[in-house]
This record gives sequence, C-alpha cells and structure tokens, in this order.
Amino acid sequence: MKYTLVAVNQPERFPILYSEVVTQYKTYAVEEDRAVIGDAEELVGGFVTLDDGHKYWVHINSASGFIVKREVVPDPDEVDPVIKQWGPYEKYMVKRSKGYLTAKPDAPLFNWFVNYFVANHAKYPIGSEVFNWRSRLHCFVPVRSKISVGKISVYKDLDMRLQDRQTAMKPGRAISAMFPELDHKQVIVLTDDFLNKFRTRDFKLSIGTDKSDFKEAYSWHQSEMENIETTCTRKSSASSCMRYDFDHLKCHPAEVYGSGDFEVIKVSDGNDRIAGRCVVYTAHVSGVPQAGPMYGVSEQALDMIEAHLVKIGAEFIDPNWSGSKLIAIRSGSVDEPSFIGPYLDVEPRSLFLSECGKFLIQGYDGEIDASQYQGILSEAGGQCECCGDRVNPDDCMYSEHYGGDCCDYCFNENHFYCEYAEEHFHVDDMKEAYSIAQNGRKLTLHVSEYALEHSDFVECSDDNHWHIDDAHFCESEDCFISPDSIDEYFISDWDGELYPLSDLCTTTDGELVTYEEMKDSGDQWIKNSQNQWAKQEEEKECTV
Repeated sequence: MKYTLVAVNQPERFPILYSEVVTQYKTYAVEEDRAVIGDAEELVGGFVTLDDGHKYWVHINSASGFIVKREVVPDPDEVDPVIKQWGPYEKYMVKRSKGYLTAKPDAPLFNWFVNYFVANHAKYPIGSEVFNWRSRLHCFVPVRSKISVGKISVYKDLDMRLQDRQTAMKPGRAISAMFPELDHKQVIVLTDDFLNKFRTRDFKLSIGTDKSDFKEAYSWHQSEMENIETTCTRKSSASSCMRYDFDHLKCHPAEVYGSGDFEVIKVSDGNDRIAGRCVVYTAHVSGVPQAGPMYGVSEQALDMIEAHLVKIGAEFIDPNWSGSKLIAIRSGSVDEPSFIGPYLDVEPRSLFLSECGKFLIQGYDGEIDASQYQGILSEAGGQCECCGDRVNPDDCMYSEHYGGDCCDYCFNENHFYCEYAEEHFHVDDMKEAYSIAQNGRKLTLHVSEYALEHSDFVECSDDNHWHIDDAHFCESEDCFISPDSIDEYFISDWDGELYPLSDLCTTTDGELVTYEEMKDSGDQWIKNSQNQWAKQEEEKECTV
C-alpha cells in the first residue's frame, strides 16, 4: 500500500519545520521502504521529500498539518480482474488476529449467493481463478442494508474496507459490481429472487399493558428467525431465556409485569406470530419511559421497536427500573418466600415485598433475587442444576439444556463454545467438522449442530462435514467431495470439472478426460495397447 501526504492547514507553531518548504494542498509521496505502519495499516510516520529537495521525517498526528491518503497497490499475480481492481485481499486476510477485515458476513445473503453459484457450477466452477466468486464475496462482504431497506451494502474496495465504510446500492447494481460477468438477464433474475427472498416483511407494531399481552409477547408462536447483529440493547429472540411456555407454573412469569407500571411493545407478522418485543417501565419518577432490551427475529422488527422508543423519548441505552412494581404471585404457599417472576433485564435485579403484599418492588436492597431464569424468584442464591450445590447468581451461568443455572465448574464441564454460532451449547450437541489450516494440516473442529446447518459447512460424500472453502463440488455426482476423498477423483483437462477415477480416460496426448466427453466430442476414439485413447482419423477417399 502506498501513502501520500497532502499539506493542509500548516500549524503556526511549526513554521521553522515546514513553512518555507511546503506548498499548501500539494501532495507529497511517502517513501515506501521506510514508512512506519500501525497495526490497522494506518501511517504512523515516514520520510517525504519537500519543496527544497531535502528529506524530512513527518510524524502523523493531529498537529502535523498533513492528511494521509493511501493507495491500494494491485497484486500483479492476481488473475481475477475484479479482485485485482478491489485490492490485494489475500495479503490482509492473514492479519485477522489483529482485527483486519473482520466484518461479519450476512450469513443468509452470503449462502444465497453461494447456492446460486453452486447450482450453476458448470458456468462458474468453484476452482476458477479468473472468476473467483467465493473470494469476491469475502472481499465485498455483501449485507442487507440496515439504513436503506431493500439495498445491498458492500465494501467497494480494500481501502473502504480498511476504513469500515460500506456503500448501499440497489441489488442489481451491487450484483453487477461484484460479478460484472453476469449478463443483464442473469442480473434481473438474481435481483428478483433477492427481493422475493429478502423483501420487507409485513410487520405491525402494537402496545399492551394487560397480563395477557405480556404472556403473548413472550411465549406466543415466534415468527421466522433471521440472522441479526446483536448488541446490549438489541438481542435475538432465540437467546431469550423467558420465551418458553412455563406451563408447569400457575402463570407465565412475564404476566407479573401487568401491574400498571409497564407496557410491552409487540411486533407481529401477517400470521400474528411474534417478531419482536420490548418491556418499558412507564411510571418512572422522571417521567421518561425506561425501556428494557429489544428482542426480535430480524433487524426490521428491531428497527421498528427502536424507532418507536425514539419517538416516545424513551431511555434505552442506560435504563433504570428502580421503584417499579410487579404483581406478587407466590409460587407455593403463603409461608414460602418464593414468587413467580421473570429474569429482569434491567437493574436493579432484586425485589422486596410491598407492605400490602400485592406487589414486588424493584430495589437495590431487595432480598428476592430476580436474576434467575427458572420463572421462580426467591432469596438470593439458588442451586446448581447439575450438582445441586448452592450458588451465588454472580457465579453461575444459565444452561438452556438443563433449564436452569449451573455453577461455573459444571457449566464448563458440560458445555462448549461454538465460535461459528458464537454461543455455548451442551456437549451432547457437539459435532465434528473439518477444515484445512494454512500450513496444509487437517483441523478437527468442534461445532454445534446449529453451525453445521447455518454456517459455511457442507456435508461431503464421505458423510463428514467440511468447511465449504475446503470441499470440492462434483457436478456429475451432485455432491461435495472432501479433501480426504479427493484422491479418488480427477479434474478433466477438457471441461475443468471433477470426476471419479472410475471415469478416467487418458488420451495419447496425455490429457485426462472422461469417456462421455470423448463420445460427445463428435470424434471417433480407439484405445491402444497402452490403455490410451487415440483419435481415429477418418479415411479419405482418393481418386486417381
């Protein structure tokens, strides 16, 4: 990467250094071999030749009086024309550990592109270096635009990606930018399919305050899930520990919000399935509504809730529910100090019984622990679902498998973290998958079943799951071939496709082909004594 400096707004406190040898708004080249580059490819400093012909060291900071311009130098060995213009992708991908090029792909959209090219493998072979569609997807990182609904956002080039600046485009334009080889008809077909699959869903937003409204928002049938980017305020409905029916209890734990102090914002789809929810404390002494985290099945649902919160002036970045009332519903007899209630998403996560005995009041000095997931709230502390030991809420983790809290030891013994799903799973859900490391070694990966179904893994003909970058698609058998089985296949010198060795024919020219290819060529072929196939020359008539 080349760097240049543009002289602007030279600081008056540095007149001796630059005032006589710098022209305002002139561009100066930085010596490539002596430039100091930071971890994020930013220029720290370098030598430049100024107007007097002498070299000066310039340290880049807010007072230097220079702005930095960088130019991505194309890789001369890159054969894919689009990637060559985009920038030396492979050079920077090895630096993922330092934080480069770590943009999260839009998995559903990424796989939609993959499925298209795999289905049209004859036109766009996976191993093609000239039309390397998979690497192009990794370069551009297409995602459904959150700002401009219906558009696709991409990194137009390497420099834009290093700056983490995406450009939102209409679907057809984005597809053409990534794959200019596609003709107009193909682009239209892909655009229509994109709009049909990822069109804006028919959602409606409603507000409720009754107990039944809270129960429905939490436990009713969920709308179809999409891959979303979660934050502390925007969460996936799939991660909610209170989304279950809790039929074994007198009522659903969320019903205790129906005290009059809360309302629930609910987003539903056209089939009345729940697509999003957010509980808001509306009786705060400040008069400002205090919103808990938003849960949703899609970015669209979350955006609708957030827009409503902004409209009503709600606090959702740092809310406080202190002083709120929840309905006090005992889980057992009057003598039992336990109540039905949800895990509280907002501090304080402790409660005390009101003097009238009808409500549970949120307060920092409360004796009832509201950081439990079982739907039963009791005095601070609970039992580990695995070993039965007493645990502090701060020293345990919730296990969806066991339906309750586990101590740190039991949780780590019985769960694993799937980096592809970015979530913990029980060891019973652990599956093996494989990939090839940079050094060429076979890696055994421990992943969740969810990752196998929703991430970049494919099931190969040997029944093993491999990362799709390492598997090979065999069109003649309509399946993926693993690196372990690739020795049983060959690539035809004629069409570049993968075939089983049982179909191998060798010509007298040393070409590896299939019998079907020879038969379809229109020529006559005959096998010689060396098991090689020779083209049979047609006899020519000779007139005397």
